[in-house]
Amino acid sequence: MRNIVALLTIVALLAAGCASRSSGKQFRQLTYSYTGGIAGFNQSLVVTADGSFQMADRGKPGRAGRLPAAETRALRQLVDGVSWSTVDEQYVDPRVADAIFEGVTVQIGKSTYQTVVGTGGLPPAELARLLGKLKQILDMQK
Repeated sequence: MRNIVALLTIVALLAAGCASRSSGKQFRQLTYSYTGGIAGFNQSLVVTADGSFQMADRGKPGRAGRLPAAETRALRQLVDGVSWSTVDEQYVDPRVADAIFEGVTVQIGKSTYQTVVGTGGLPPAELARLLGKLKQILDMQK
């Protein structure tokens, strides 16, 4: 009997953990910007939870569409992997001239988180992986 109670307790705890991870943690919208550098980059990408995206280059609307389902899932996992409440507002090395800046604003539930990473800045590894993925998506959608 104790084994059954223990097993049911474990199953209940696992189910509660899965529910709390998926509810309220999924991003609603994410905005990524890639600016600066000697070339004067000014690109942005807005992605919603369903994978719909809109690009802009130098303020002019660009390509719009929907990311493939696998790409959307990968993006969600990367967003979920960042501990947003501990992310600093910026990771910028002021000694770098002509830096490139990558900005992310993400809406998760009712909270909005924002950060900027500049050339030479040292963001947490999870944030760096997310930025790499967003840059990859931006480059693939040109």
